[in-house]
Amino acid sequence: MGESFYREDKCREALAEFGTVVKEYARSKSAPNAYLHSADCFKKLKMSNESRLALEEVIQNYPKTPAAKEAKLKLAEINKGKKGNNNSKVRSR
Repeated sequence: MGESFYREDKCREALAEFGTVVKEYARSKSAPNAYLHSADCFKKLKMSNESRLALEEVIQNYPKTPAAKEAKLKLAEINKGKKGNNNSKVRSR
């Protein structure tokens, strides 16, 4: 069900479904992708801290999955963007 909501861009509904998957079926093959898609939904909802946490969960708990590989790439992209934002805040004297 979460996948259907995700494809329809109904992130709030998708997050509720993905939450159920990761809580009740953490050892299932669907759990890593549920975290990964949750991260995408959090990002779309401008919830960057939650997005980062979901990506970190995938990497930590499912390190040998394709989802973890993708999560690492997305996290690196977030970190790269964050560094770029910090440079713009530096004031010159």
